[in-house]
Amino acid sequence: MGNIGMKKSDLAELYILLELYGRTYGKMAEAEELLTEMKRLYEEAGGTREIRNSRGAGRKEKYPEETKRKILELRKEGNSIRTIAEETGYSTGYVQKLINEHKHKEADPWK
Repeated sequence: MGNIGMKKSDLAELYILLELYGRTYGKMAEAEELLTEMKRLYEEAGGTREIRNSRGAGRKEKYPEETKRKILELRKEGNSIRTIAEETGYSTGYVQKLINEHKHKEADPWK
């Protein structure tokens, strides 16, 4: 492919688009090769961050990971959503959302 002279932010965005295309329409060998080459060019251009979110866009996490782990552990122990909410100090809606997201992530590894 050679050096195509793109900025590392452009390379990162193109990488994300190609990855999304692969998830939507199915991965192809050509796309896998292209993704590998894009990642190499990105690193060659001085890119050191993970390519997933090159601009730092999106809402930042409000709750720390340890809180999420604690909520999921309490649920695995068989506690009710209301009990978990009271114990952690978070709303029942947040607790339920977190538990449902975790279930979906286990069922769908692409998330």
